[in-house]
Amino acid sequence: MNEHNAPNEEFDFDNHRLQAIQEYQRVRPLYEEYADVIKNVLYEAFRAQRVKIHSIEARAKPIDSFGTKASMPSPDDPSKPYYRNPLSDITDLTGARSH
Repeated sequence: MNEHNAPNEEFDFDNHRLQAIQEYQRVRPLYEEYADVIKNVLYEAFRAQRVKIHSIEARAKPIDSFGTKASMPSPDDPSKPYYRNPLSDITDLTGARSH
């Protein structure tokens, strides 16, 4: 039985956050590259359709923001995390927008 499933044991949200951050730091460079690719694809799509925009911004989720989100408690059971497997459960690791 691991630490997250032990009966009557309080969930360690801080440790969960730190472990999630360590995992995310290892893969974040891929999400930064992904953000660049998304930005280029959007730019080319807008250009091809002759849509005028001021700028396109794209970025990987900041590490501190990821950690905060990873350690959110579940609304159904605040003694458990909302994201049991943050790296696979959190889906907004890269974002883009145009102006």
